[in-house]
Amino acid sequence: MDTFKTSINIDPYIQDKLATDLMQEGNETSDRDIKSTISQAEVANSGQVQVIDAKGTIRGNSNVNEQSSVGQKATSASIKNVLYNGQTYEGYEYGDKTGAAYTKIIPLKSTSTTGDTGNIVGAVYISVNMNSVYDNINQIVRIFLIASLVAGLLGTLISIVISRAITRPIDEMKKQAIRMARGDYSGQVRIYGQDELGQLAVAVNNLSVRVEEAQEASESERRRLDSVLAHMTDGVIATDRRGNVIIINETALEFLNRKNEDTIGVSILKLLNIDKDYTLRDLLENQQELLLDFSEQTDHDLILRADFSLIQRETGFISGLVAVLHDVTEQQKNDRERREFVSNVSHELRTPLTSMRSYIEALNDGAWQDPKWHLNFEGDTRRNGSNDSDDQ
Repeated sequence: MDTFKTSINIDPYIQDKLATDLMQEGNETSDRDIKSTISQAEVANSGQVQVIDAKGTIRGNSNVNEQSSVGQKATSASIKNVLYNGQTYEGYEYGDKTGAAYTKIIPLKSTSTTGDTGNIVGAVYISVNMNSVYDNINQIVRIFLIASLVAGLLGTLISIVISRAITRPIDEMKKQAIRMARGDYSGQVRIYGQDELGQLAVAVNNLSVRVEEAQEASESERRRLDSVLAHMTDGVIATDRRGNVIIINETALEFLNRKNEDTIGVSILKLLNIDKDYTLRDLLENQQELLLDFSEQTDHDLILRADFSLIQRETGFISGLVAVLHDVTEQQKNDRERREFVSNVSHELRTPLTSMRSYIEALNDGAWQDPKWHLNFEGDTRRNGSNDSDDQ
């Protein structure tokens, strides 16, 4: 807009010539000279130029369609102010037909022979219709909006293409991760390039292969462990770090007369019926051997020896406990019978041996020299020995 205002002006030479023409008042040649001078004035955007003398009379008009205004008084208050104070005026005027117009009123002053400016002899009224300017501005705005929309559309398309180029491999890697979580390691992520996403896709594919191999090895070890546990004659119970049963073999289930679904998740202390005498800390800190009598819980004699050991990682973290149950019922029965036999034999031998000891002590004290006591001791000893033999 500032550039537009600056362009609305008249050459100083034309201004001086118009001032000279106005000074020739009452001369018809003066009006022709003004008209000729106005035609030489070049105003940007086809502006309308009017020349007004010091009395406020319009002496010339560049608009051929408004020549009737020549010779009439100018009605604009702005023109009167310029003629009065001699200051250039700039502003906007609004008309019903013409719309908005930018006006500029330049005072014309007489020039003396010495070059000094003199009195105001008139003014030049310049009016430029702003519609063309507004049209240009609107056109520029439209062009800018269209360019912005096109740029936004292109930017959106480019961002979609770029985002799809980035998100597509990421989405495929996410789907592969979901398949791996479900146990399906057959899929492979497509590699679109050698950039960071391509390297990540290669790493995911390698991870899928490694996890599948590890899963197969783990499954093979699990089957081997299940086979070993199934064919063991001893019962095996494994727990987690809280003492809850996670693995139990068939032998242990037969010993305890339980079903597998009734034991998984149950505390080993309750399962072995030792929760009143021991705590899990006792078993973890002191893996002692325990003898467990289940005779009352089963329809036959059953005594189990429980050996405990820790499930411990390389870092020392205890992740569980293993209990091995061995049937020692027959061994305990044999030990009990042996103890009873020794007790009985000891009891049967104690009485005759005591009598014989008394006789031997008496004989040692000199009773063997007396024939009467000697014969009585000998007869009693024989009778006791024969009675014991008969009793046995």
